[in-house]
Amino acid sequence: MRFRDSKFATETGIYRLDHIEDDDGNAISAWLSAFINAHVDIVKDPYISRLNVNPFTYNMLNLLVRSGFGDLSVWFLAQPIIRSMSYANQNAKSQYSRDPQKAKSVFAAQKQATEEAVL
Repeated sequence: MRFRDSKFATETGIYRLDHIEDDDGNAISAWLSAFINAHVDIVKDPYISRLNVNPFTYNMLNLLVRSGFGDLSVWFLAQPIIRSMSYANQNAKSQYSRDPQKAKSVFAAQKQATEEAVL
């Protein structure tokens, strides 16, 4: 699969999702397999959570890995701003930490929390 030439593709370097190896020569299938295994074995060793891989960041990670960025994608998720956004988003999902007076729905609460984390 190849993306259309656009400003996004040019600035990010994300053009294709059909790579077999990442930029460092590692198999992309090995990355994906490692992420699956990490989630299966999360009770024994929760390193995947410490890498900030969660429902908020997983699609972003998958796109970057499939585009060939490999370990750079994991480093990207470790950035403080991404961690803050992820943490705020996860907290907004909780019915106990979400203020129903501020946001009528979970989606609205997540959006608001994510925007506030960026500021």
